[in-house]
Amino acid sequence: MLKNVLQLVIVICSFIEFVRLENYLPILLWHSAGAPCIGTEINTYINFIKLKLGNDVYIRSACLDNNPSIDNFKSLTIHPFDQIKYIHNVILHDKKFANGYNAIGLSQGGLFMRALAQMYPNPPMRNLITLGTPHQGVHHYPRCQQTLGSICNHIRSSINHIAYLPWIQKSVVPLTYWHDTNHQRYRRKSSFLAVINNERYYNENYVSNLLKLNRIVLVKYRKDISIVPSESSWFGYYNSNRVEYPMEETEIYKKNSLGLRYLKDSGKMVFLMGPVDHLNFDPAWFELNIIPYLI
Repeated sequence: MLKNVLQLVIVICSFIEFVRLENYLPILLWHSAGAPCIGTEINTYINFIKLKLGNDVYIRSACLDNNPSIDNFKSLTIHPFDQIKYIHNVILHDKKFANGYNAIGLSQGGLFMRALAQMYPNPPMRNLITLGTPHQGVHHYPRCQQTLGSICNHIRSSINHIAYLPWIQKSVVPLTYWHDTNHQRYRRKSSFLAVINNERYYNENYVSNLLKLNRIVLVKYRKDISIVPSESSWFGYYNSNRVEYPMEETEIYKKNSLGLRYLKDSGKMVFLMGPVDHLNFDPAWFELNIIPYLI
């Protein structure tokens, strides 16, 4: 009798554990610019998520190549649309992603992850978490003021002159989300950001696919000096006088050309303030604020 009871308990516990693991959707992680898909940055997130959810949760890093150095080079030189198409093909043929997945994008990776959701609704992305992501682009060299001081304005001016050259837009990935405060020039010549933000031409599928998300979680870091302006992480930006303004005052929000107003009004858009500098990992904060969106 006791033996039968013990066997029953084992079966029940095994079933509960099976259901628990099955309830965790697979997770796709996309690394930041200048960091490989296999390395310290991405492993910090993978190891912590497994610590909290269990070692059996399926996590995949968005790799363009198994060699970290080559992957890093490709992430900086292969046009975003080609990278996104490649990663979509990878998860499309991964059976574990068939019923959907949660996505975490770090900085540049969050921008690509959002484009993935807009362009390729199958397999379905459920929750999108972007950490320090320049959703409205950038208009400064990372950490420039802190490292180069007074010459920063000259650097920004120089980048403005070359950023939209066709060969630059084709092969220098960070400049595909360079957002000149001359908005007409930006909309006309940006080969990536203006396209996925529905500013160059309107793509209804981008809106409908983005609205399929359960949640889009936007993390802006309190001390971020890499994403300039940092308000870009919450879909805000600069006006023509380089004064920061929030998402609600941007043209794409007012026109609702990307569905941002729908996302906000429906409660699908979540704004979080990270306590540290750009992508600096805070375990307690991450557990409290991000882990719930992976369960």
